[in-house]
Amino acid sequence: MASPFRFFRRHQTWFYVVLGVLLMFAFVVLPPVADYLSRNPSGQAKDPTIVRWKYGEITRSELARRMRAEYVIQDFQQELFQRAIAKKGRPKAAFIRRAESDRELVQRLLLAKKAESLGIVISEEALLDFFDLISDHSLSNRSQYLALLRQIAKDRASSAMVLNQIRIDLLAQRMREIAFGSQAAYPPGELWQYYQKLNRMVVCDILPVQAEDYLNQVTQSPSEAELRKIYEEGKNEYPSPLSPKPAFKIRRKASFGYFKADLSTFLDKKIEKLLPTITDEEIKDYYEKNKLLFQEIETPEESPKSEGDKAE
Repeated sequence: MASPFRFFRRHQTWFYVVLGVLLMFAFVVLPPVADYLSRNPSGQAKDPTIVRWKYGEITRSELARRMRAEYVIQDFQQELFQRAIAKKGRPKAAFIRRAESDRELVQRLLLAKKAESLGIVISEEALLDFFDLISDHSLSNRSQYLALLRQIAKDRASSAMVLNQIRIDLLAQRMREIAFGSQAAYPPGELWQYYQKLNRMVVCDILPVQAEDYLNQVTQSPSEAELRKIYEEGKNEYPSPLSPKPAFKIRRKASFGYFKADLSTFLDKKIEKLLPTITDEEIKDYYEKNKLLFQEIETPEESPKSEGDKAE
């Protein structure tokens, strides 16, 4: 009696072909079909609108993308914080707090739009300044911020989306400060220093002394080791006119604005433009009214002295 599997062995090639086609259909064709069947009768994907306002609509998917960006922002700030600590620094600005719900995300969008209507702008330079404060300038090149952000975000959110969300969060934060005042908590020691500055008074007589008056008394120059020691002490300090300590973190800068103009060129173009419109009558009338401006004063020549005058 023939084995019941003889038929399958005889036609196993066709069975493999049919099985392969079914697998391709299940893994390649079926997912798009299932997605299409999940659409509503109008043929549009189910992405409900959460908010409608004068600036447009906010859908569920957009809120989801913004929430993912919020998580990336937290990881990015934490990485900058760790780099600052590794270089014995500390953040100089408060972290952006993560939005806890869709409602809070929408509130931040509303506050950001209100801030923009008041003329508040968060430029790219302002974003980089904020990153510098969080990292305490631990990155040597500002271009590294974007590379680090892309590395952290990966496929969770685009860097453009994350930067846009940071801008929105900072605008909303600034708007809250304007409306309710800053609610930052200061350490007791720092508050005591502020109190001392405002309330402690000192009466003293000050005599200004010019350093140039004592330069001739300097007979020695500092050694290379002494200069290196002073630089090491101040290389991470920011210069301040209120502090006598050496500070070399930021070099002295000056900003200038100017423009250059050629008066003769301007006058030539102006005359060329006005000359066809001036009549002879206008020239004559102007001359009659301003004759004194065109008079030439003749000074008499000095007469040579005579011999008798010289003797006297």
